[in-house]
Amino acid sequence: MATRIKGLRKKQSNGAFGEFKPFGTDGTLVDMLSGLDNEQELKLGGNHSASIVESIVNTENVTTITERYLDKTNTTIQYSVVTNITSHSNGSTTIVSTLYSGSDLTTTPLNVKTTTIPANGAVDFTIGEVLSE
Repeated sequence: MATRIKGLRKKQSNGAFGEFKPFGTDGTLVDMLSGLDNEQELKLGGNHSASIVESIVNTENVTTITERYLDKTNTTIQYSVVTNITSHSNGSTTIVSTLYSGSDLTTTPLNVKTTTIPANGAVDFTIGEVLSE
């Protein structure tokens, strides 16, 4: 079992422990690319648009979600995320999320995350994730 350390208490000379000092920061103090703070973006979703397209590619159902995130001025696309969810004929599902700088989806991606979910009915299974840069 992993241990998480979220802060510390300094031991005083009398053996008592002092005030808890947490690591990290409050979400309202973190500025996001959208111009919102982290707390706002988690609640509102940031300045972005999304489109969902369903299609059939080589007999497999593919859902493509394209999200475009705008800058603080709401005029320029700062980055784009394309998520392809493919339902394979063997019952498994693959989810590939790709992060691009700007709106050009033909450029080299900044990051790609692939998640594989095994076929339905599996008694014991592991969901695998791969993050590549």
